This record gives sequence, C-alpha cells and structure tokens, in this order.
Amino acid sequence: MKMKPIYEQRKLTAKFQCTKASKDRVVFEPIQRQYVCPGESAKTDLMDITINLNDEIRENLGDPKVGDVKDFTLEVTVMTGYEMQMDS
Repeated sequence: MKMKPIYEQRKLTAKFQCTKASKDRVVFEPIQRQYVCPGESAKTDLMDITINLNDEIRENLGDPKVGDVKDFTLEVTVMTGYEMQMDS
C-alpha cells in the first residue's frame, strides 16, 4: 500500500506589501509567508509577486508605493491530506 497526497484547488485572499516599485515593475511580498486555510488544516506557502506594468495593469493597481499593502486573491493548489492506494 502507498500513501498518495490529495491536492485541491483553493481560492485565498492574502495581504501583500509593496517592497519595490518603478515605472515598469512592482514587487509585492506576502505579509505572512504561510497561509492556513480557514477552518482546515490545509496550508500553503506564499511567494513574492512581481508584476510587469503596462497601462491597463497600472490603471487597475493605481500607483503602488513601497510600503503599500494590497489584498490579492489567488487560486492555489494545497495538499489537504493523504489517501491509501493499493499497489498494482
């Protein structure tokens, strides 16, 4: 018998802080690196987000400055447990 991980898609909203900003690019780092899904034991590590800016994205984000905090909604894959699998 083998243990096989169970992965599920989750939508999460987390706070990210702008750590670098230029006219062409912004970098956001998560306020908390590890995100725990509410009411569950599932968790995932959050990574930095680098965004190359164009006019449309700049319009949606506004003019982020270093230190600004924004909420981002992400779709992530989290491991929620294991299932036993019979050897074939």
